[in-house]
Amino acid sequence: MRKAGLVSAVTAAMICCGALAGCAAHIEPPTTDEATQTSAQVHRATATPSATPEAAPQHAASSGTEALNPPLSQVVEPPSGTPTDSPQVTAPHCIDEQLTLRYNSRPQDSGAGNWYADLVFTNVSANDCSFDGWPGLVAENADGVQLGTWARIEGATSATVVLGAGGGIATANLHGTNPGAYDCPATTSATLRAFITPDGTGPGVAVAQEIAVCADDTATLGIGSLVAG
Repeated sequence: MRKAGLVSAVTAAMICCGALAGCAAHIEPPTTDEATQTSAQVHRATATPSATPEAAPQHAASSGTEALNPPLSQVVEPPSGTPTDSPQVTAPHCIDEQLTLRYNSRPQDSGAGNWYADLVFTNVSANDCSFDGWPGLVAENADGVQLGTWARIEGATSATVVLGAGGGIATANLHGTNPGAYDCPATTSATLRAFITPDGTGPGVAVAQEIAVCADDTATLGIGSLVAG
């Protein structure tokens, strides 16, 4: 009986040890490959996304599955050709046929052999036009023949003047000297004719005005650049 009991005890111990060995087999550490794979899976699952590029604007998602920051390829750029400050557009150059001319004397500014007046140009056409510089000016007799020489230019600077359609005006200062100061043969004009067309081929803009001028090439008239108003 004691021997049988000993065998039974040994057998029971072996069974227990086998059970323990089986338990130990279930908790053995994973192989190197398995550990690497598991570590990579854990790393991918817990990795923090990289920061969104500053260039990507913050858009509100339209659904719960859309990202707040779309890829750069989806960022909508502003349309090309966005208007910027447009350059100022200047009206076409005036021509003689668009204008009329008026003579305004300035007796309050005249004296000591010199006199002054304003030549007022009015745009009577249906289109704006512009002028920068000094009009050409001559005196003519009643037959339309030029008397003396062209008016000399006075002043050193000019600026573009726009004469609005249907009544825009610009003015040039006229300065005259009495012919007696030059000891030249004197005559009297019937007309003053200004030239505005760029190449000088226009008919000119005329105003009836009697002025004492030299009949030779002595210049007794001077004209300023055209200014607004």
